Amino acid sequence: ISACLVGLEMCIRDRSRPDLAEKCLSNIKAFIGWIDLSLIVNNRFLPLLYSFFTDSELREETSDVFYEIVSRGMDSSSKIDLLASLNLCPILASLNADDTDFLTKIARLISRMGEILLHCVEQVPSEKSKGQLSDCLQLMFKYMNHPDYSVSHQALAFASLYLNSIKKLHKLGQITNDHVEHLKLYLQIIRNKLKYDDTFDFENTKEQESLVRYRMELSNLFKGITQILPELVASFVRLQISNIPKQENISLFSPYDIEVSIYLFYLMGEGLPDAVVKNTKSFFNQVIIDLTDSCAPGHPHRCVTQIYFETVTRYAKYFENKDYLIKILKAFVDHRGILHPHSAVRSRCCYLFTRFVKVLKPQLLPILPDIIACLTNLLTFQNQNGNQALEFKDQMSLLESIGLLIADTNQQYIPFILTPLCDKLSELVAQKPYKQDTEDNPVYTNLLCQIIFAIGTFSKGFPLGLNLQPATAETFGSTFQLILIALRDMPRSLELRSKVVFFFHRMVLLLGDQTFRYLEPALPILMVNCGGPDLLTFIALINQMIGHFKEKFEPMIDRLFLPLVNRISEYTTGQVTSDSEEEREKLEIKKHYYLFINTLSSNKLATILVSPVNVSNFETIWRSIVEGCYFFRDVTIQRLSFSTIRNLILTWGTPGADWSRFTEIIFNDVNKAMFAVPLDNKFNLSDLASDSVINEIAQIQTVSYTHLRTHETGRNIVCRLLLEK
Repeated sequence: ISACLVGLEMCIRDRSRPDLAEKCLSNIKAFIGWIDLSLIVNNRFLPLLYSFFTDSELREETSDVFYEIVSRGMDSSSKIDLLASLNLCPILASLNADDTDFLTKIARLISRMGEILLHCVEQVPSEKSKGQLSDCLQLMFKYMNHPDYSVSHQALAFASLYLNSIKKLHKLGQITNDHVEHLKLYLQIIRNKLKYDDTFDFENTKEQESLVRYRMELSNLFKGITQILPELVASFVRLQISNIPKQENISLFSPYDIEVSIYLFYLMGEGLPDAVVKNTKSFFNQVIIDLTDSCAPGHPHRCVTQIYFETVTRYAKYFENKDYLIKILKAFVDHRGILHPHSAVRSRCCYLFTRFVKVLKPQLLPILPDIIACLTNLLTFQNQNGNQALEFKDQMSLLESIGLLIADTNQQYIPFILTPLCDKLSELVAQKPYKQDTEDNPVYTNLLCQIIFAIGTFSKGFPLGLNLQPATAETFGSTFQLILIALRDMPRSLELRSKVVFFFHRMVLLLGDQTFRYLEPALPILMVNCGGPDLLTFIALINQMIGHFKEKFEPMIDRLFLPLVNRISEYTTGQVTSDSEEEREKLEIKKHYYLFINTLSSNKLATILVSPVNVSNFETIWRSIVEGCYFFRDVTIQRLSFSTIRNLILTWGTPGADWSRFTEIIFNDVNKAMFAVPLDNKFNLSDLASDSVINEIAQIQTVSYTHLRTHETGRNIVCRLLLEK
């Protein structure tokens, strides 16, 4: 090995072949993990390696060599001696390069050295190790503050570890003035690096995603400092906010300086527990007031406007000043927010407005008429979205917001929103222009679906158990009738069916038992024509109704049960290509089938399986449940199958029930499955999800023993079956 290294050294010293020298360095890098380091870390090799830091063709590979050297595993004392002999910090500090790729490698090397030194200081807290750590910290701050994101990012691993070490020391009461100074330096660097670059393209999605990830890491550091010294952070943030200009001086300041100042204030609340923010809400109230008086709400740059609304929504629950609440609300609903020229800001403000309303609903009720007057004109639906001020999804956010505001005590405003929607729906259903739609241009079908979805979304703001006024309940009921007509007209329209299912979900919660008379004719139409993802949504709707209505739903589900099971069976049987999208879809439908059967058995509807309509098919259903116990491809199906069996035992094992069916199930199928499944080689005991299956099996054994032990009839049947066997 020594002779080999001498040969490599000779090749490296031959500057006439830099390509050969680079390959030699690459080979040395591969050796470092297992050779005696003294063959490299000596007075012969190190000066040569140091000299390559100024060679543009070899310096990146040299950085990698040193990275491997400092990463070599050894005890802390030996590592401190190794780093001292390398003496890299002064050399790296003296480098003067502008090549981003090289500087990224250096930042990575510094971060690795810092991570190792932190560990060494904890293990061997000597002056020697602390001095090396101090030198490394200075380099870390330098590279963390580098203008290039890729260079700065490499320093964040060490920066995060060092911050965690300060947090530990703070909990022990051992934080020093040096630590406080480092935290101040952190704050300034984080502020510098969170600031958007002048060349940043807000329309470039890939660039946005990359920067969002980088900002997230910086944000976590900032929130960590907030948790250590909130007073220091508050002082820093207050200074940043005070520098935001009034509207008349807006041209003198970069929008990115304003944005980052507000963003730091936003992050401060993210880093503190709610209790702390609540106890210091006077500070947060005052900053919100200052922001609202500044140029931020109406700033022409979208990044400033958006972070302003994000921030006032973030602190809405702590805000108490009614006068400024009106100012913020006006900003929300005019050209600064919901009507902003940029679509991304409009969309975000519509979403934030819903959150704002949820938090401040009581304070907003006195000005409810003004809010409705401002928003009503934005809730019209056209044949083409391009003619509308807002996109459809943004209109849905506003509809939900209005529903939240008027549902409880202001139902007199419901007709202002609901009647125009219902009138438009009635017009479409009466004239049926959607029948003339083509597959490529379903203009009126889309409009019909939008209105149905809008009515359902409006009801999302209504609380559960709301006592609707009779007229309002009747309006929702008439909507059911209109939707049923449209569904009969277009029973195969996937878009319409999905919106109808959503509407039914909402009405089940809102109208309760009143929905029965509308659902009974609609559900068969939905079921007959559904398949694939459409079938999944239908089963989810049925499961919701079972859970909500329980025994009340028995007559309807009794009629639907067998056709639905047959529809699922038709779709899930047959050969499919392994690991294909079709196979995954069928597996998901199979899983929903077992969830459906389990939901029935969990809600006192197990008798559906043996009702006069379905009893002839009970054996087939029971076989499918037992097969689910052995379906090793999916633990969820196994758990649901055993859970269903437990529910059936609880139902059929009660006094007065059919004991013959109960005991036959236990001894012919269940007993075997309870032991065969866990002992099968395909059952993965190391999978945590398998614990749920074992738990269900244990519960089956418990309930079986309880029922048989306490009922003489059951004991007699068991004894007879045992003797027969």
